[in-house]
Amino acid sequence: MAHSILSVKLRELDREVSSIHRRIHLAEAGPSAAARREYRQLLRAYTVKKHQTAKLLRCSQADSTRYLLEAYRGIEEIMAALQRNLSQSGGSDAEEKLLLAEYALDFAAQAANRAVLLSLEAVNAQRSLEKHRERNQI
Repeated sequence: MAHSILSVKLRELDREVSSIHRRIHLAEAGPSAAARREYRQLLRAYTVKKHQTAKLLRCSQADSTRYLLEAYRGIEEIMAALQRNLSQSGGSDAEEKLLLAEYALDFAAQAANRAVLLSLEAVNAQRSLEKHRERNQI
């Protein structure tokens, strides 16, 4: 069961990463109506997904999800504050925005690696449980 859930999540992540590549390339190609439209669509989708994720975490029966929700909200608040500070600073903040984007991508990679570690642990735990059940049925 863990394998099928993780496979679905991995496909979702693949789609997201492909979309990230496409959007960054579109932005790097220069200002355009398509890039602005893409930004607005992404902002809407991001907001919806953020609320959906928070709702799922709030509805979960697992105690650990409360901590995940608190951490998620904390990171969101920090990122929003950094963006506000950059917007209010005036002048040329392109380098600061680029640095913030670069670190956000670095943290995304770290989050993905953490997800892989957790996935491997979950698969191993599932296998151990299945073996235990098999031994007890014999």
